[in-house]
Amino acid sequence: MRALGIALGLIALAMMSPAVAQGDEQVPVALWVDGHSRAFRSTEAMETLLADVRGAGIDTIIAVLRSQGDALFNSTFEPAPDFLTSDFTDPLLSLQRHCRSGLRGEPQVHLLLGISVLDVHRGLALPPRGHVINEHPEWQLESINGAVEAREDGVVHHFLDPSLIEVHQHTEDLLTELVASYNLEGIVLDTLRFPEGGNEWGYCAMALEQYHRDVGEVGIPAPEDPTWIQWRRDQVTDLLREISSTIRIVNPQLPIWVTALAAGSLSDGFESSHTYTEYLQDWPAWIDEGLCDGIILENFRDNRDRNQAIEFVEWMREARAICGDRVSLMVAVSGRDNHRTHLFQQLRSVLAADLGVVIVDYDRTARDSDAGFFTDLHTVLQAQHSRTIGAETTPPDSPEPLAASPEALMPEMATDTGIPEDPFGLTSEPASPSAMALPDDAEPITSGNTEPVEPITSSNPSSVAETLPPPDDITTVQHPPMELPPLRPLDTTLEVPTGIFDDLPPSTVPSAREIPNQILGGRDAVILSDGRRLTGEIIEEGENMITLRLTSGNLVQFPRSRVDRIVRGDQ
Repeated sequence: MRALGIALGLIALAMMSPAVAQGDEQVPVALWVDGHSRAFRSTEAMETLLADVRGAGIDTIIAVLRSQGDALFNSTFEPAPDFLTSDFTDPLLSLQRHCRSGLRGEPQVHLLLGISVLDVHRGLALPPRGHVINEHPEWQLESINGAVEAREDGVVHHFLDPSLIEVHQHTEDLLTELVASYNLEGIVLDTLRFPEGGNEWGYCAMALEQYHRDVGEVGIPAPEDPTWIQWRRDQVTDLLREISSTIRIVNPQLPIWVTALAAGSLSDGFESSHTYTEYLQDWPAWIDEGLCDGIILENFRDNRDRNQAIEFVEWMREARAICGDRVSLMVAVSGRDNHRTHLFQQLRSVLAADLGVVIVDYDRTARDSDAGFFTDLHTVLQAQHSRTIGAETTPPDSPEPLAASPEALMPEMATDTGIPEDPFGLTSEPASPSAMALPDDAEPITSGNTEPVEPITSSNPSSVAETLPPPDDITTVQHPPMELPPLRPLDTTLEVPTGIFDDLPPSTVPSAREIPNQILGGRDAVILSDGRRLTGEIIEEGENMITLRLTSGNLVQFPRSRVDRIVRGDQ
């Protein structure tokens, strides 16, 4: 069904020198950046974005440059946002230039262009002159009560109605011009769905007229009418079908990604999930029909919650089973829903499953703080790389190789933190030390690739089957144990967080006790004033701060004022 054997996105992205290698394959690590974020307010802000991305080892940016019905690129169909300045009129072109390798010797960052299809305005501020809901208010999605303002997470959203022929044509015109005008590496179609409480939406006069013509009924259908629900779900699929056809006519080589919701529980199957029943999104049908080349699973869960932590992996397992070897799959994790520690847990779960990961988003990288996030992320990605292929700093004959088992990641902490110790009911044995040893011909780990990388090209879709384990193999993935976030190296110019343990209950760290030197085995132990103990290696002891490398390989810092005593392994 795919014209000219369109490249499946994950295979294409895997050729981009991403930050993390899984086994013999590399998977992408992407950052989601909204068009209305701070990154696109000036050239300097964009350069900061690229510095953050390259410094962290991220290889791909997903820039949603039509996020609110306005265009951060040259368009004759939609206006530019009001915040663009006269010397920064085409952020898409500028971003493409900055992402290329060789400008100043930096590694290449690949760029996927995101388009919010149906969600076209957020907040209470008026959209710019010429905006689609100003020019055509009758195209807006309307509730059964006549409202046009949907609320999600406390924010007002305006959606276009996917059942209107006029909305289809406007979207196709916009994308035809865009794809023909810019040399894109890939496109991501976002918000192909109804808003929260979707059964209450879709009642504008034009939509009802179309429904009556298609179905032969009269009157206003009830929200729970199954015919009405399925008809509206079909309208979303019809819109994607027309968009996909349009893009492939203009550029048959362009990989098409779509975002897919992971909403609600899967306990009774996909068709009972909120994705299908409330948001009216049937993304498995999109895959069956070949309407896209890749899926970005919006798997937004708070990993502190036991049930959500389980749902996170259940949706990842379901998505990989549905995608199979037909389309590529990346999993999006949300900093708005997680503190940094828990976000990194989810990130490692995704990478351990040999899937690409998307971090959402640049303006809110984590619930607790954005400070030092990209430095911490770099540490996590490097550690994940090391755990997968072995670290050159780990002796080949080490009796306790890095990440040989989940327990080895954090032996100094318990798991009674609200996240189940074994949420999947697994009892698989940890890898043996010999299985984790560094291969003799392994290349040294680096933070990025400075060689130019070829842009995305088409490849044989059947090759994906060789890069992904069978869907059921995801059951071997162990949910990472709770551990402290890796903090940036000591830097007197930056304020070091002092509350890194504040969100952890005391029960998560064993109480202090006397540690015989022969048991300590050369490791240092730091006893905190509240009785908790951390073991590892003290690598820097400043006047005010102590930096400790935990046995998990992560770095943590804490003020001396919180230290009761230090027991050194060589004492």
